[in-house]
Amino acid sequence: PDKDGYYRILDKKPEIGMNYYQIKAYAANGLYTISETRSVLVNDTDNRNVVVYPNPASDYITIEPLESDLGATEIQLTDVAGRVLKSYKLSAGFKQFDVDVSSLASGVYFINVKTEGKRPFTYKVIKQE
Repeated sequence: PDKDGYYRILDKKPEIGMNYYQIKAYAANGLYTISETRSVLVNDTDNRNVVVYPNPASDYITIEPLESDLGATEIQLTDVAGRVLKSYKLSAGFKQFDVDVSSLASGVYFINVKTEGKRPFTYKVIKQE
């Protein structure tokens, strides 16, 4: 786990459609636990330049580049009415960025990603309690 106690993994080649993920964590004594299944719907892998997870999310949404040399990127979190709730400008070459969604009401939101030299991309995310 990372410093916050979360496990993170990046699937750099997800299949088009629904992808399912679980973590099997072993303890020192050999016993293990299996996490709940998380699903991620992938619609278009050719034009994505970042991966956004987890979805649904309760505290943070992580944005991670699929390319090590990704250009400067602007991230916007919007509600279903298109209002910009949060906006961030990330430097070229960023490794990972977490968007705090803990104070948002449960519901549907969108992460809009605009990167230099790339087509803009929008991710639908679900905020749950």
